[in-house]
Amino acid sequence: MPTLVVEDRATDESADERTGDAEDDRAEDAHRVPSGNDEPPEQSDDQTDDDGSDDETQHGRFIPKPSILATHVIELTDEMRERLSNALADGYPVVAASVESSGYPKLSFFGSAQVYSKDQLAVWHRAPEGGLLDRIADHPQMSVLYRHGGDRTSWQFYGRAHVDDSDEVRQRVYDAMPEIERMLDAERKGRAVIIDVDRVSGRNLEMRRD
Repeated sequence: MPTLVVEDRATDESADERTGDAEDDRAEDAHRVPSGNDEPPEQSDDQTDDDGSDDETQHGRFIPKPSILATHVIELTDEMRERLSNALADGYPVVAASVESSGYPKLSFFGSAQVYSKDQLAVWHRAPEGGLLDRIADHPQMSVLYRHGGDRTSWQFYGRAHVDDSDEVRQRVYDAMPEIERMLDAERKGRAVIIDVDRVSGRNLEMRRD
């Protein structure tokens, strides 16, 4: 069952009560000599503007963040399926990152990106060789970003990719692509890439595979 984790935020009143203590602490820190045991403050590796931080304050008042839905299984939703299927038509194509042999990330747009199963994504690689296929052979780790600029719905998917050349999978992935993507590979020379999703993060959402 999903576990709800609620993040509490201080109110203006409680923040005001601590103002004097905070100012005293800053004055004391200004004269303190750092020791070799001091540890740097912990920083988040999330650099997106969709973490809700801009919603924490409004006109000087603290606004509590909504509850975060955290699960220990990957269950991609019907909304994710619909949004990814329409991402290209909506003007917000999915961006995927894979790892080059040099270790640098490679970013690519995929109009064919789709939810394949409850814990898998899929993309169609039009070229039968090279490119993404070579990268995932050495480094299967991939991340996929969906972001709708209109309503700021955003998800990041993290997983491991592999090629599936079975007729059934290829046909299913090809048929689920937008028409323009199918037209770009009318002879179906491409290959299906399946991504086993290990983690999904978004606004008020966190899924992880146990």
